[in-house]
This record gives sequence, structure tokens and C-alpha cells, in this order.
Amino acid sequence: MIIKALLATRQGHLAEALTWVDRASPVAELIPYRQGSAGYVKAEILLLTGQLIECADWCQRIEPTATARGHSFALLRLWHIRAQLFHDAGDHAGACALYDQILQLTNQMGIAEPCAVPWARHALISYLIFRQAMAWFGVLARSSRSKNAEIRAPRTCLEGAM
Repeated sequence: MIIKALLATRQGHLAEALTWVDRASPVAELIPYRQGSAGYVKAEILLLTGQLIECADWCQRIEPTATARGHSFALLRLWHIRAQLFHDAGDHAGACALYDQILQLTNQMGIAEPCAVPWARHALISYLIFRQAMAWFGVLARSSRSKNAEIRAPRTCLEGAM
């Protein structure tokens, strides 16, 4: 049932995917390893359907169990989902910290397949935005010490954008 939920998710049939994962959840409760799988699939469906609060709640519910049981692949998926939630909320530092964890665990696991957990493009966007923001804050810090109005112009632009 979890595989059917995954396939329906990849095909964009999210209502069907949610039905399959909801059917799988009671069975997954009996098979501890499947709890993580059912959990990350449900969290991903909730993310894709825009149910962000429920998605975050689901991640918080599943992650401790996956961590305690050493379910690395489920953790990779959950961290990726949580990083997307952070990114969408504008917390790029939080997203980057999770992507750092993902990179570390992926390397430990020896995963070389970039599609196993398709996080790289989301990580790249978060890293670029976070680094860009950090560069702007550097400009702000330098411009606040400057008497030159031209150098202070980026501060005005950035404040207007915030």
C-alpha cells in the first residue's frame, strides 16, 4: 500500500495517494520499519497538498521514532520535507542546517543515486538564498559604518524589500 501511495504521489494523484497511505498506516503500526515509510509518504502528500501545519505535525510525530530506530532513509525524506517547510517559511538558515544533515547522512549511507532523495535542487536554492542574504547583511554592516550615501543605497533597497 505504501508503494501504491508513492506511485500515486509521483503521478500527481494526491487524493488517491492519501487514501493509500491512510490504509497503510494501521498496518505500519504493526511493522515498525514501515512506520517511517508511511510517515514520510504522508508528510510529503500533506506538503504537496499545501497542508503545511499538518505536514509539520506529522514530521514531528514520525521523526523521533525514525531516529530511535535508525531508519536513515525515512530520516532523509523527513528532513527534506522539513527543510522545504523552513524554506517556504523564509527560514533559510534552518533549511540549510537540515540540508547539511542530509548531505552528511547521505555520505555516511553511501547513497550516490541523486534521485533516491531528490533534495539537491531544493538545497541549492536554500543555500543560494541564505548566502545571498548573508552577503546583503555584510553590505548592511559595512554601509552602516559608511558616510557615503551611495554605499548606503543597498540598505534602503533591502529594507524596502523586507
